[in-house]
Amino acid sequence: MAAGRLWLFVATTLAVWSVSQQTPLAGPGHIGARIKACRVYNRTVADCSSRGLRSVPDARELPGTIKTLYLLSNNFRALPHCAFCGLPLLEFVDLSFCNISDISRTAFSKLARLKTILLIGNNLTSLESGTFEELHNIAEVNLADNKLTEVPYGAFPLNNSLKTLDLSGNHINIQEGDADWDCFKSLQHFSFRLNNVSSSTGWIFSREDLNVSLQMLDLSYNRISQLDSTAFNGIRRLDRLVLSSNDILTVDTDSFSSLSQTGLETLVLFRNNLTTLTNNTFASVPLLKRLDLAYNNISSIEDNAFAGLSHLEVLTFYMNPLWTNVPMTALEKLSPSLLELDLRFCSILNIYPEQFLSFGNLRSLNISDNYIGALGSGHRLTGKEFGGLGNLRVLDIGGGPGYNRMKITNASFSHLPKLQKVVMTGLLGFNERFDGSFRKNPDLRLINMDNMNIRFLGVDLFQGLTKLKELVLSNNNFYLMLNSDQGSANFARFFGDLTNLEILRLQGNRLESLQSDIFQNLTHLRYLNLGPGRYGDHNNQLSNLQPELFQSLTRLETLRIDGNRLSSVEQSVFEPMFKSLKELFIYGNPFDCTCENLRWFRDWVNNTRADVIGLGEGRLVCSTPRRYANESILSFRPEVDCQSQVGVIASLTGCSVLLAAAVGTMVCRRFGLHKYVQYAWVLVTRRKEGYEKLQGEDLEVEYDAYVSHTEEDLRWIQRVLIPNLEEKSPQLKLCIPDRDTPPGEAIIDNVQDYIRRSRKTLCLVTQRYLAQEASWLEMQVASYRLFDQEDRRDVVVMVFLEPIPKNKLTHFQNLRKLMRPGMFLHWPGEEDTAAHPLFWLLLRDALGTSNNPVPRSRPQVI
Repeated sequence: MAAGRLWLFVATTLAVWSVSQQTPLAGPGHIGARIKACRVYNRTVADCSSRGLRSVPDARELPGTIKTLYLLSNNFRALPHCAFCGLPLLEFVDLSFCNISDISRTAFSKLARLKTILLIGNNLTSLESGTFEELHNIAEVNLADNKLTEVPYGAFPLNNSLKTLDLSGNHINIQEGDADWDCFKSLQHFSFRLNNVSSSTGWIFSREDLNVSLQMLDLSYNRISQLDSTAFNGIRRLDRLVLSSNDILTVDTDSFSSLSQTGLETLVLFRNNLTTLTNNTFASVPLLKRLDLAYNNISSIEDNAFAGLSHLEVLTFYMNPLWTNVPMTALEKLSPSLLELDLRFCSILNIYPEQFLSFGNLRSLNISDNYIGALGSGHRLTGKEFGGLGNLRVLDIGGGPGYNRMKITNASFSHLPKLQKVVMTGLLGFNERFDGSFRKNPDLRLINMDNMNIRFLGVDLFQGLTKLKELVLSNNNFYLMLNSDQGSANFARFFGDLTNLEILRLQGNRLESLQSDIFQNLTHLRYLNLGPGRYGDHNNQLSNLQPELFQSLTRLETLRIDGNRLSSVEQSVFEPMFKSLKELFIYGNPFDCTCENLRWFRDWVNNTRADVIGLGEGRLVCSTPRRYANESILSFRPEVDCQSQVGVIASLTGCSVLLAAAVGTMVCRRFGLHKYVQYAWVLVTRRKEGYEKLQGEDLEVEYDAYVSHTEEDLRWIQRVLIPNLEEKSPQLKLCIPDRDTPPGEAIIDNVQDYIRRSRKTLCLVTQRYLAQEASWLEMQVASYRLFDQEDRRDVVVMVFLEPIPKNKLTHFQNLRKLMRPGMFLHWPGEEDTAAHPLFWLLLRDALGTSNNPVPRSRPQVI
């Protein structure tokens, strides 16, 4: 009774002392009284985003050592004189989406070190002359998505180091006018997307005295319909020109003549309205290495359209209606240098033997989603079609329904000795009994045979493919092969040589059973998919897993076995991959939630580090018994439902112990042994007392942090906390109740011991946490260390996972004064991904600080 009163007194005292705010104090300026204060990391990075600010925090509210400042999504409306004068070391500032419509000419005064300014998505219509006058080290200015009507030449000093300027999404007229490009002499990347430019006639880039040297010029998403011969006269050097998503109807010899001396290497004409490529169209840009003509309406290519492009390496041509054979005469002009050719969705009807004979240097060929063989009885791929492609690494001949129809033969890939990736997705109708062979392709890393309606495979199909990393066999009909005894045995040998395989996809094959040794040699497998397929009637139907099925998969990280017919999960099946498993998809199975079938699994999902997909969303449901039908497996509680069995065992054990004690007592009394027993007991107890540590000595530290939490927060710990602290470098070691405590040990009885064996205590505070007695016990025990004369250290870190009502925050009021600043953090939530990196930096900083006494004179961290 006295002990209970003492505990109540201590708890009440600590509750009165504790003080907490959901955000750190803002400093002497008391900005916290009007907004949520900024978060500061290492006194060099400040995040003041989405705080409802109406003005830039001043020198009283932010340390003068700040170099990176995030102010996006506030409500400044204007930047006054010397807005950042208290931050002389500032190098990066993000002022995006702040409703700024006016910037004082001296707003950026005294920022000689500033390199990057982001002003995206504001309401600026103009910039005063000299706005960036003092920023001689400026490297990037982003003014995208404002309302500017002219290029702000006068805003920049003549001598500056500006490298990147983005004026996309404005209403700027780039006709010559009074353009003064001298302030952009150092510019390398200029983005002018979405400005409604309709013509290149008379625009600024045609002015010969401009003398511009750029690495990238982006004019995409405008309304340019043609390119004049003088369009780029003012550009002396240009590496990449992007003209995608315009309305260009034709290009000819003169279109790029003004770029002849620029050394252009990349030209992007993606998504225009080109219909024809005439002779010598690109002769003026002979140094081109990449040409993107995708998503046009090109149906005619003259024989010399690509003449002069002796350096071209990548040609992207997909989504153009050729409606004929591959235009080989034109393409052969590129054969000496071409490495990648993309002809997807080009309506190609046929390919012929030795069609690519002159393309000996080609590394990648994509002719998927055409109509090769689709309009007739199908195309029998003899392999001669790829004659001459001895250096080809990547081949894609697949397609969806209605596209390519090819019959794979024994010699289809015989002329491709260096092939590393082959994709045959969707070649339906001719490959029920797959007759292909990969004997001439020992370097294969990926084979994709998805959705080919395959029923039978050759026994030695994958023999010798020791370098294969990924094998896709999904959405086929392998169940027919497995249903026969001989087929089952043969199928198990398919993977015998795939000792380096890392990814195996077998979903959607209507599999009903798997041989126990089918994965025996796949010791490097990291991903295995046995789940549902693309079509509902192709779903796998596994109802039982052999105990030794996954015995060799000790490196497996992701297992998909969802959507099958499993009613129980044997512990022996999953044990080999307990240490490596990171993701488990097992929802959509008709679980039998009984002690016999699911007890161990129900306990395992609570303690595993793996992410059990769908568990928190209630997608893992019971089918039987009736009381749990359609309920989450979390509703099944073995500690309650299996209590009767535990009671029987406990009763039997208790009776046995009592009987043994009674018999032992009788024997001792009968033979006079009780004195010796008494002496031994005294000796043992005295020896134990002699080895106890003296009061004040620290226990050996085993963990970086003890995690105090409620059962409801276990999901967040498994999915978010553990991957970010234990699995990312530098790795921390956490003590998580139930996971790191010996089975059967009550953590509540040893909470002080585990907290003492951890450098810090990490409290995950929610409203349920404050209402749960066990959580309060852990927090109070951790708080005692703040008053220990031998242990007065920053040992408590509190993370608020949800907003706490103000009437409950009084429980934390002066406790914060005893702790190092920065030990109170707030989880920004799942959706605010932009704030996650800063949160983890702050948390690691809090957990990584030394456990020295807090200097009382140390200033507060904002």
